Amino acid sequence: MFSFILINIRFVTVIVNLMSRSDEVIEQVRTALKLELHRQGAVALLHQQMDYFLELEDAYRHSEIFEEIAACLVRDSTSDAQKEEQVRTALKLELHRQGAVALLHQQMDYFLELEDAYRHSEIFEEIAACLFALNGPLAALNLLVSLVDVDGRVFVRGAGLKAIFEMGRAEASTLQPVAGQVLAAVQSFLADDPEDSSLRRHAELLGGLCTCLVQGT
Repeated sequence: MFSFILINIRFVTVIVNLMSRSDEVIEQVRTALKLELHRQGAVALLHQQMDYFLELEDAYRHSEIFEEIAACLVRDSTSDAQKEEQVRTALKLELHRQGAVALLHQQMDYFLELEDAYRHSEIFEEIAACLFALNGPLAALNLLVSLVDVDGRVFVRGAGLKAIFEMGRAEASTLQPVAGQVLAAVQSFLADDPEDSSLRRHAELLGGLCTCLVQGT
């Protein structure tokens, strides 16, 4: 249930940290609480509570409780896939509303200007993962493509390709439609910096994945 939370937990955490806003934190807590309630058997408890109140002599006085129980059960009747998509969509809309994409680009610019930018490959990886999750693989890829005359483009691209590979492997249906474009960009990156072993390693992994997706294997 809600498998995407495990896949995208990094980008959610990073966005929350970068934005320092309470509303996203509240949404995380709310989602976590719902998961815990399911794990603890909340639906079964609702049915037990319904049976209990129905047996009371003054059951007619508890219409509000019956209404709440019914509302909870209706909300819970949604399939797992629908719940996952609803939470994903709501989270993405809220992050867009809060300007998350622009903030990610600002953070990229900030870290690229640091003298020790090469030490922050994990940050660059997280930013690329966030862009993938929010706007799809091409959003992350286009950022890497734009780093033509940027110092340190090699390690940023390497980190970005790693993120796209990991996200794409977990969400192949999202990567598959643009796999050909991603593959072409990967080959271009290798041509730009053929001697960098880290870039090559991540490029080969992503290139292999995209090749399989293009070929449908």
